Amino acid sequence: MLHSPVEADIVIRSRIGPRISQMEKPPPPPPISHIAIRPSHIKSQFKPLTFINRGRHSVVRSVRTLENTLESQITTYAKLCTSVSTAYSSNGTLNDATVAESREVEGQIEDGLKQLSLLVDQMLRLLETTSPAPTSSMQHASTRHKEILADYERDFIRTRTSLREAEQRASLLSSVRSEISSFKSQQALSNDDRHLADRDRINTSHRLADDVLNQAYETRYEFSRQRNSIMGSNTRMGGVIASIPGVNSLVGMINSRRRRDTMILATVAGTCTFLLLLFTFR
Repeated sequence: MLHSPVEADIVIRSRIGPRISQMEKPPPPPPISHIAIRPSHIKSQFKPLTFINRGRHSVVRSVRTLENTLESQITTYAKLCTSVSTAYSSNGTLNDATVAESREVEGQIEDGLKQLSLLVDQMLRLLETTSPAPTSSMQHASTRHKEILADYERDFIRTRTSLREAEQRASLLSSVRSEISSFKSQQALSNDDRHLADRDRINTSHRLADDVLNQAYETRYEFSRQRNSIMGSNTRMGGVIASIPGVNSLVGMINSRRRRDTMILATVAGTCTFLLLLFTFR
């Protein structure tokens, strides 16, 4: 029997189709009883991931707790720095108790920053070692924790620098004040010493003046005694002359002869001088 091409195609597909479908059908799976179920093997596949997740969550909780603690400590440290600066501005001195407290809080913040840095590094290593790739939220959270650490370190360094500058200014001002007070005390001592030295010099001058006056009084007394002695001698000579009349005329002759000799010597000296000058200019 002859068929058209379309009818022939339909007949061929009706005969060959079931065979092809049977050839392409995959073999049925084996029974469940033949599959070797190994619970230990399945557990070993999911145990590391569970441990990593638990460790990461623990680290994140520790990081958040430490961040809150550091934030509170840095706030306290900033308040202490402000109080130190205020005390320095008001009276130029620092309170020892405030400085000691700031040192204690500073040590706590330094230890906390070190611990936070270690925890953030540990969290980043855990994210890098997880078998499934970390999500974008996890990466963003880790980056945020790292930025918070950098902010804390920057704020702490800035506050510590301000505190150090205030302490240095107070120390410098204290040293200047101590030098000024020392200079004033030395100046007062030097003034006292100068006054004492002036007083000693005045006393020495008084002693010298007293010595000079004593010598003058002694000289005056000696002159008075000599005058009295000479007046006594004159009186005695007058008495002798009065008692012996010839002595007075003898004394007069001696005096006239002395005057004559003086005139002769003067005339001879003048004549010799005149002749010498005349001979010199001739």
